[in-house]
Amino acid sequence: MKEAIVLSDGVIENPDFLKSFLESHEGAFLVCADGAIRHLEPLNRIPSVVIGDMDSADPDRISFFRDRGATIITCPREKDKTDTHLAIELAVQRGCRRIFLFGALGGRIDHALANISLLHLAQDRDAEIRIIERDCELFLVSKTGTLRGMPGDTVSLLPLAGPVRGITLAGFQYALRDGTMEPGNPYGVSNRLAGEEGRITVREGKLLVIRYFRGVS
Repeated sequence: MKEAIVLSDGVIENPDFLKSFLESHEGAFLVCADGAIRHLEPLNRIPSVVIGDMDSADPDRISFFRDRGATIITCPREKDKTDTHLAIELAVQRGCRRIFLFGALGGRIDHALANISLLHLAQDRDAEIRIIERDCELFLVSKTGTLRGMPGDTVSLLPLAGPVRGITLAGFQYALRDGTMEPGNPYGVSNRLAGEEGRITVREGKLLVIRYFRGVS
């Protein structure tokens, strides 16, 4: 499956984590949304594409990456889509079906919520997208999903857009069978993996899954 790594212009607290992830996904289509190119300069990595209205990208950085082979796609400032939205659409158009999004949550809360909503976009286009942070990952489950991790990993489940029905959880500390989760009743917070694998089944709706890479209180 062709992979893409998309960098949004938010906060990436641990550059070493990003560097390690890039090294372990060598060959992935690497896209920067506008000013996110700042995350790559200290890592000596060249993106495949930089896309956006270039209102937050330093012109010298743009020239630096263009001179080293990156494609620069400049979009109008008056537009209906965020730069991260454009970057994910580009990855899907290039045939990527597994997309990892970095820098999506730090900074402005409206940008963070907008980036979480983009999980719908990829899934609706037969792609899988995961927001990756140093401590956790976020993704959607609309039918079935499998988590692999360590016993005790914290997993929170939230209904992202309306009620989610027919939820069955296997391999979790708190099991559930044919349950319903609705906005305003977040009882799916802070579940835990019972073993190294957990399985989620959903009959109707989309469930936001937040898995921490280690147990949190």
